[in-house]
Amino acid sequence: MSGSRRSVGDDGAWFARAGTSPDLFEAALRLGRCDHPDADLARYRAHLEALGEEARASGATTATGRIEALVATIADRHGYAGDAEHYDDLANANLIDVVDRKRGLPVALGILYIATARAAGWRMEGLAFPHHFLARIEGGGERAILDPFAGRVIADAAGLRAILRRLAGGEAQLSPAHTAAASDRAILLRLINNQRTRLLASGRNEAALHVIERMLWLAPGDPSLVGEAAEVEVGLGRIGGAIRRLEALSLAVDDAQLKRRIDADIQRLRTRLN
Repeated sequence: MSGSRRSVGDDGAWFARAGTSPDLFEAALRLGRCDHPDADLARYRAHLEALGEEARASGATTATGRIEALVATIADRHGYAGDAEHYDDLANANLIDVVDRKRGLPVALGILYIATARAAGWRMEGLAFPHHFLARIEGGGERAILDPFAGRVIADAAGLRAILRRLAGGEAQLSPAHTAAASDRAILLRLINNQRTRLLASGRNEAALHVIERMLWLAPGDPSLVGEAAEVEVGLGRIGGAIRRLEALSLAVDDAQLKRRIDADIQRLRTRLN
């Protein structure tokens, strides 16, 4: 068995043990290692520890002060920035590449900011804001929102509304759901979903299937992900593999209507084997 396969298998087992609440930074590293099987994760863990110590040394106690300390540490001293020039580069959604290149997507940089804040002993969480990843920190009885891609504070609702309308259209309306906390698992899924969409769009279906399988580490048995994996297998000419995925899903689901739809899909695929 190759070193690459051993690494992927070991990381898949780690996610199975971690359950629904994997450590955000460690999980992102392990997802990144799927594309870099020889990466030494200890180096990246040490880097995070150093970032956390630098931020904590600022002594910041307010939410705004803590964001300023994080930006000074991550963006100013260590040179991290959003990659606007090569936004769709797959490396921008791989935390190992992001640390090595000091460039990334909003969600990848957001993971680094959140992990650094937590390493400093501060409370920080991602938000369920659409189209553009944002994070929120607490301190001194206040909360403040960070745009990790731009490395700046979002001062008020008007700032959030401006981002939303720029990305979703001038009629888009800000709602409370947009500033709800996102779980770490949701953040990780959002991270690697960037790879999935780009790979599928470019016709790299085999690579996309591997990414979907990593998403299933985070959301085992998710019907939409299993269904998409089966669809990709069909596109690759692997009808039997698609059937096996759907059969396992059919056995696992409780929803009778969903089960009937899955079983109908299985029957349609079986006719293609004859």
